[in-house]
Amino acid sequence: MAPLKVLIVNKNATLTAYQIKEYSEDKLFKKCGFKSVNGFKCFTTWCIEVEGTKYGVKLYGKETGKPMTENKYEFPPPVDTTLLFGNALLVGFRQNDETFDMEPTDLTESKWKKFEEELFGGFEDLTAPSDGDESDEDELLNVSPSKKTKSGYLKDSFVVETSDEDCCEDEVVPKVDPKSKTKTDTKTKKSKKDKDDTTSVKNAIKKEKEKTKLVKTTTKKESKEPKEKNDNLLMEEEYIY
Repeated sequence: MAPLKVLIVNKNATLTAYQIKEYSEDKLFKKCGFKSVNGFKCFTTWCIEVEGTKYGVKLYGKETGKPMTENKYEFPPPVDTTLLFGNALLVGFRQNDETFDMEPTDLTESKWKKFEEELFGGFEDLTAPSDGDESDEDELLNVSPSKKTKSGYLKDSFVVETSDEDCCEDEVVPKVDPKSKTKTDTKTKKSKKDKDDTTSVKNAIKKEKEKTKLVKTTTKKESKEPKEKNDNLLMEEEYIY
């Protein structure tokens, strides 16, 4: 039997091409790096038909293992919710045109990606415009410019265009009354003048008090000096007699 090309599905979600000498399910667990065959089995067989030829892909692996060894590859249904541990193995098959038996065949990464796309139901190109988008664009092209807004949208009851003049009418600029401003300035000057007058009166009163206090002190001192002279005179007269 000729060597067979298979795919190793690593636990980090990468694919590795591998070649085995012969297809034997009893020895496939070793290709995945397992030391024991316990728990190693075929989980599903996907069937795909391409250009009138039927193909099959079998998935081998284990659903038990140590933490942090989970296989992160996203497999197509019906094993899209099955959690595998460690590495897994993909083996390809092709239907014999004469016997209609499924025989092992080489499985490359490019071939598996085509099969995978079919198994997932095809991938939608989000960048391609849909039929609805094209119809909307054609309708707008056939509409008269008078029925469109400045932004190119179709006018309806919910769209109201406003001109620059309308926007300016809404703006109200407050007017300042010159008389009111003059009254305010006069009032401010008057208040300042009253304040200055009050300050002047207070300063005058303060000076007057200081002057009165000084006069009292001087008078008291002068009245004390004659008394002392009289006392000295009496003492001298007593001494003479």
